[in-house]
Amino acid sequence: MLGSPEEEIFIKTIHELIEQKYIKIVLNMEGLTWINSLGIGKCISGMTTLRNQGGDLRLASMSPPVQSLMEKCSMNKIFQFHDSVEKAVKSFK
Repeated sequence: MLGSPEEEIFIKTIHELIEQKYIKIVLNMEGLTWINSLGIGKCISGMTTLRNQGGDLRLASMSPPVQSLMEKCSMNKIFQFHDSVEKAVKSFK
């Protein structure tokens, strides 16, 4: 679930990765069964932070219900969705 205390861990992790010079990040959403508006907002915040550093955030392996919700919120116009982590990683090349 992304939409509770995990939100702050997510943003902290993004900042730690940037400090380590990792700015092209794939978020593996496999196993995520639910996301709320706060979780979506944190994804947008993480993506914005990465883009401001010259990187990006790609989303991979979403379950059909999560992907459907993200599409209903037009997140597919903001993020790149990928069927697998491998495809998401290759999309950076």
